[in-house]
Amino acid sequence: EDGEIETACIGQAGENGVTFASITVSGWRAAGRCGGGAVMGSKNLKAIAVKGTRGIKVSEPQAFFQSSLEMMARVQALAIVDKFKQEGTLQAVELYDTIGSNPWKYYHGIVNPEDTRDKLSAGAYNSLFKLRPVACAPGCATACSSFHRIQGHETPLASRYPGPGDKPEYLAVATVGSLCAIPDYAAINYFYSLTNDYALDFLEVGHVCAFLMELWDKGIITVQDSLEWMGEPVRFEWGNVEALEKVTDAIVFQRNRLGEFFREGVYKGVQRLEQAKGVPLLKYCIYGKGGAVLNEESRPFPTWMTNHAVSSRGCCHMRAVTMVDKMGLTDVSEALLGRPEAGTRFVPDLKGALSAVAENIAAAYNCMGICILPACFDPINLPPGSYAEAYSTLTGVPMTPEGIYLAGRRAANMEKAFNSRLGYSRKDDTLSERWLKEPLADPGPTPAGITTGDYLEHTLTEYYLWHGWDPETGLQKRETLEMLDLKDVADVLAREDVLVD
Repeated sequence: EDGEIETACIGQAGENGVTFASITVSGWRAAGRCGGGAVMGSKNLKAIAVKGTRGIKVSEPQAFFQSSLEMMARVQALAIVDKFKQEGTLQAVELYDTIGSNPWKYYHGIVNPEDTRDKLSAGAYNSLFKLRPVACAPGCATACSSFHRIQGHETPLASRYPGPGDKPEYLAVATVGSLCAIPDYAAINYFYSLTNDYALDFLEVGHVCAFLMELWDKGIITVQDSLEWMGEPVRFEWGNVEALEKVTDAIVFQRNRLGEFFREGVYKGVQRLEQAKGVPLLKYCIYGKGGAVLNEESRPFPTWMTNHAVSSRGCCHMRAVTMVDKMGLTDVSEALLGRPEAGTRFVPDLKGALSAVAENIAAAYNCMGICILPACFDPINLPPGSYAEAYSTLTGVPMTPEGIYLAGRRAANMEKAFNSRLGYSRKDDTLSERWLKEPLADPGPTPAGITTGDYLEHTLTEYYLWHGWDPETGLQKRETLEMLDLKDVADVLAREDVLVD
């Protein structure tokens, strides 16, 4: 803010080139480097790394310190925190087996078989590999991650993947352990670290392998196909870790046709595969808005299904993360919406409304840079407004709990407006045919009343209405944006004919 730009350089990458952006300002320097490809806008810029040297000016140091201590104590008092400290997101493996949300063998089942549950539990990881807890930010009250080292003897696949690493998150377990049916934490740890090292989306890469395993299981692809696409025979049988290795290698290094098929993720890759095989395949694929993937069963949980369809960045539950639907939290539903129905499991009532409110809450947390995971389990005792005093003493800007929620609403509306300018509307807020129309292969603990996602049109309408948007088009209304002090945004959208007056 008080510096002057001394040097600035942004280079544009070619197809296989390198983008480098460097900006030096008196007091700070930002630089980013990445491989070519579809990255940040027309500049092909993938990232900007910022390193500060001046520190942060705190408006009221003593008051902020006291507010921080109070917030730490408040977080520590949450009932969920002890479990988060011990298991982090891995606790979802057991929870999802209880309620029916694990994607066993590419959604052939919604719980893990009994003979694999112990192998995929948080307890298995902790007893076999965990060495010490790790926090992703200094001073974190939960430190839900951890560091481990695979010695080579702990599991059947451990000798294949020795070495250090960080604890995988639940979705890595769901992707490798459940989706691909490889219930071995050594393989899960390795794949999670490998894809992070290569800056790959492990959800997409693991999904590619599981999808190919699905086609193999149905007899749609054969060894001959693998010879043609990969130059070697690969058997895409459930649980074949070598297939996962070869798929990852093909995509990372673009060594063969298979890697070229899936260089832009599952959705476009399946379409290319359809052309190569000459048969329709997209109907077998699980994907969401814009073609992104999320590897957990969501059909029994209308809020999560709605979240996937409307997320501003495509099929992402973290844009509106909430456990009200999955855990049957009628008290939280009452507190957030004034009615308990959103906490009634396996029915669509009030789930679109919950998605809208949860989206605003998640946006508020993201604006503050605070972890939302513990809070999403207990938004009664730790709503985002809890941080109002800490925000005020840090920045010197007066803030109220209502102001923090309003900031979340504004942020969510800004994301929506950005996508509206790109042409996205209600027609794009949808999910794969398989999720919407195909019944659960194994309903597990889910009542028979909800086996497909055919309720989505109902929950979408409810979602738009609670946001104050037009339910027919999914576009924003001027009155809503002006109420949020976003008249300038409304004017831009009106000029581009993506606003409902």
